[in-house]
Amino acid sequence: MKIEVVYKGCGEELQNFIFEYCETTTLADLLNELGLNPLDVYMDKENHLCHYTRGENVYLAVKYIVEEGIVKWIVPVEQCTIEEYLNQFNLTSIIWYKPDGVGACGIESFWSFLITVINGAYTTMDFIVTMVDSFNLGKSVISYISKKFLHIPDGVFPPVDNEYVNQFICEKKVWSIDVFMYEFDLDDKEFARFLLYINGYIYDELTNLYFFSNELHMRNKRKYNEALQEYSNSLNRTLG
Repeated sequence: MKIEVVYKGCGEELQNFIFEYCETTTLADLLNELGLNPLDVYMDKENHLCHYTRGENVYLAVKYIVEEGIVKWIVPVEQCTIEEYLNQFNLTSIIWYKPDGVGACGIESFWSFLITVINGAYTTMDFIVTMVDSFNLGKSVISYISKKFLHIPDGVFPPVDNEYVNQFICEKKVWSIDVFMYEFDLDDKEFARFLLYINGYIYDELTNLYFFSNELHMRNKRKYNEALQEYSNSLNRTLG
């Protein structure tokens, strides 16, 4: 099989060539073919790549891949085949960039904030507090967040940035609750509804489906960013 590959490094000329691969060829193999290290690649065309650190080393990963119907977060390029990458994001070519600045791995602030709210340790009346009450999120959600997003097995990978989760959710304009819960390996329906709602999905009783609303998405994004900022400010005031 063959795929067009385009790479543009910071201040470098554009590279454009045809790469031959088989079903077992990984993204790491492509990285080696290009003679690049993980920090030479920061983003692809649709921003599906991320970096994580282990000790003093920096590694490149794909934010998520659905495997056997269940989403896997922060998949190292050594474990992601080119075929999986292309199929996951409906790509017909691979376009990688290195801009002027290089970011780091994900943050856990949103998940920590949510856990604090569920535990009742933060009661300021804001968007997230209201949503937690509205969806009756209980302590079982804390265990799920901790296991799936904060404490990755073996402690190898960093916490999963909530923006990775949001990006994955919003790639589909329509969700059924059953498919959503299966892909997230989730058994708490209220938490599933919460994640869909804050990402801008509206439930339609006629079809029993959740449809994406850009207006709701933008409004909720603004609200929970404001709530997260206020939470961060409150922590700074406490530490100060």
